[in-house]
Amino acid sequence: MPRRLAPLAAAFVIALGGGSSAAPGGSPSEAGLTLLSRTLIQGPARSIAFSHDGNDVVVGTGCGIAVLRGKDGFRNPAFLPLDGEPLDMIVRGPVAYVAAAGGGLVVFKIFGPDAPREIFRHARIRAEKLALAQGALFAADMQGKLHTFEFIDSLELRFVETKQLPAAVISLAAEGDLLAIVHPDKVSICRIAPGGAIREISQVALGSAPKSPDGAKAGTGAKKGIISRKVLLVLTSAGDVQCWDLARPDRPAALEPLRVKGVADVAVSDGEGMLLTGLQFLLPFDVERPSEAGGGARVKLKSGKGFSIESLNRYAQPLATGSPAASETDGETQRATGVFMAGKRLAVVAPFDGVRVYDLDRGGATFIDFFPTRGFAISLVAADGLLYVANGYDGVRIGRVGRDGSIDWIGHIQTVEARDVALGGAYLFIADGMGGLKAADVSDPARAKIVGRHESPYFMSALVVKEGRAYCAGGLGGVEIVDVAEPRRPKLVWRRDFSEVRGIDVDGRYLYFADGYEGCRIYSLAAGAPAAVSVLDTPGWNCDCFVVRNIAYLADGGAGISVVDVSDRKKPRIVGSLSLGTVARAVHAFGKTLFAAAHTRGVAAIDVSNPSRPSFAAWYDTADDARGIFVDDNFVYAASGSGGVYVFRYSH
Repeated sequence: MPRRLAPLAAAFVIALGGGSSAAPGGSPSEAGLTLLSRTLIQGPARSIAFSHDGNDVVVGTGCGIAVLRGKDGFRNPAFLPLDGEPLDMIVRGPVAYVAAAGGGLVVFKIFGPDAPREIFRHARIRAEKLALAQGALFAADMQGKLHTFEFIDSLELRFVETKQLPAAVISLAAEGDLLAIVHPDKVSICRIAPGGAIREISQVALGSAPKSPDGAKAGTGAKKGIISRKVLLVLTSAGDVQCWDLARPDRPAALEPLRVKGVADVAVSDGEGMLLTGLQFLLPFDVERPSEAGGGARVKLKSGKGFSIESLNRYAQPLATGSPAASETDGETQRATGVFMAGKRLAVVAPFDGVRVYDLDRGGATFIDFFPTRGFAISLVAADGLLYVANGYDGVRIGRVGRDGSIDWIGHIQTVEARDVALGGAYLFIADGMGGLKAADVSDPARAKIVGRHESPYFMSALVVKEGRAYCAGGLGGVEIVDVAEPRRPKLVWRRDFSEVRGIDVDGRYLYFADGYEGCRIYSLAAGAPAAVSVLDTPGWNCDCFVVRNIAYLADGGAGISVVDVSDRKKPRIVGSLSLGTVARAVHAFGKTLFAAAHTRGVAAIDVSNPSRPSFAAWYDTADDARGIFVDDNFVYAASGSGGVYVFRYSH
């Protein structure tokens, strides 16, 4: 976790309400954490929606949405944060409707004057699937509740009713006045009246479609449903696509299924569709209906052999995908699992890698751009108006901090899996998971580059840099000390195996490290190799430590916070403790306040003016688990995994 610094030689940001500045008990407090900004686009990518012309793309990623405008070449996206995960989205005109799960149903104005901005939120429903039909918006959850909203205009919704359905809702699909409610083992076909009144007119049972060419029965667990040209397509958990003709929706007629096995996802736009297989292959198909008034519908694969994601055209010409070098990434994180279409645009999504956008033309596909969604904010450090974020598989992001707490992201360093960052002079040192220790020249933060590397058998989890040495926590491995006086040529000084080292600190004379269930260890740095001084058995899983003179603050997992008197390093003793009601992940002391990353409950400010009686001063719930914390004279910064980066003002 980030520590005090050695001497040192605009993404769109929206200020948010929400959270809480009161102590967990509910009593008011004079202290408070005021959110100034929340930003940084994270993974995983969950949903995609296109503008009507397909030129603009809205990506549901992490705990927010990113608006990518084609006229900008998909650069500098606007990021709109959510309090939940964007599981489904619909874009109509200038508006995006977002099913944000725990964050409810949210409506954003994303195009036009005064956009982007949030214009509507219904936080009390757990919206997970959406559909539009007959002037109404339908939002469903996995508990089988279907919520209906009537449009007053495109920007305003009026809640109508909630219906409890007999089974969980897997997917919603609409076309004209038809709504298909996809349950795990059946689909309800409904007629929608203007304003949203629903009348079920038929059902189809999954598995009732004809057998596939090899005689096997189609899978019966639904994953997704689509209606196109009055044809219902249902993707099953077995990787089959079942089809029904809804020309007479009161009597759906089963059609021959698509002759493809192992389908991972399916998308359709204006009768043209695309299958994504588990083998990372794309197969185009058509939904044909010779007569709009009658039957005769069929779903058939287009002639040709389809195309792979890595070389997505018919001319065998390799295409850049935007992926980092193979040596710097885990291939499994790059597997595509979703496909989305609008007009002649295609988007292929690998949740923890990114979104590839293509233009479909004349039976082939042309790669347009790649938008990464690998980020997962783990730790951060700030100095001289710059913020450095260890952002997981995305590497390190560098931002310029405004006086109002806004962040303008100006630099990026791709690494294996950035877990922690520390500054020393004009260099940034990165605990890079299995990638070891890296040194980056950040004298020009917009053009930061890695200049030194140190390989390690450990999973580098955290580090602190002091007087030309990097003290590294090696996860399940142990501890390393690396000489970084010459950052381009780091040299191992000392290595020792321990239980599970996740946090580390140093005060010049002593080395302190959190060794999981073994407690907190103290080593002397007085002469030669580090020498064991003592070990303090703590009640929980010790995963971080922060030392100020003779007091050590420990993040002790489920046991909360421990305050330790280390005036006698040979006999450290716990003098105070405080339960957070969740896992304490990281701590940073500033003055008489201790700030804690409190996992599922966000950020806690703790009054430690009396070390024996720490007490809550303020609290703020973050969208995702709080992972890292850093404090300077101006702001409190928190890393919140897929929730991104939070910047707070703290009032004492």
